[in-house]
Amino acid sequence: MSIDANLSVGYSARAFVDCITQGFLVDKKLNESDLLAIEMYCSSFFENTINAKFLSLMISIESMLEFINHNEQIQNVIQQAINNITALEIHQTEKESLIGSLNHLKKISITKAGILLAEKYLGHENNYLGLTPADFFKKCYNLRSLLVHYGKRNKNNFSIEKVTPELIKFTGTLIERKLLS
Repeated sequence: MSIDANLSVGYSARAFVDCITQGFLVDKKLNESDLLAIEMYCSSFFENTINAKFLSLMISIESMLEFINHNEQIQNVIQQAINNITALEIHQTEKESLIGSLNHLKKISITKAGILLAEKYLGHENNYLGLTPADFFKKCYNLRSLLVHYGKRNKNNFSIEKVTPELIKFTGTLIERKLLS
């Protein structure tokens, strides 16, 4: 009796992240969001499909976003809407859902937060498929939404296959500049 077997040794994405963070960020304290960004970026290299790689990279970026509040005037309008919903005689679950959604509107959107992050760390250079970092993020985030919510992989000649190699560079540079700032 004989058995054919292939032995392969692999490393987990977590071990890869630990190795990288120990190698060049020894003295820097990383917060949980930064660690997640690094972990998702590194894990994208272990993904077998382009969709999974693209989404891992987008999650990496999203984990670094900072959600600042809208100005006081917008906050007040949203609070008025919350107060109006609180007074409605509707099912409590529906009320909580609406109020939760409105509370999210008190902060800037994911798209706006991503634009601010890209501008802060990558500037305004036209170096990602001929787009500024802010425009590149915006197009990638729209593509992510299309993929996740509708199963679509491209929009107006902007496809996951075309974008992902550039998104690897974009995300890596963003992480590097954010962590070394």
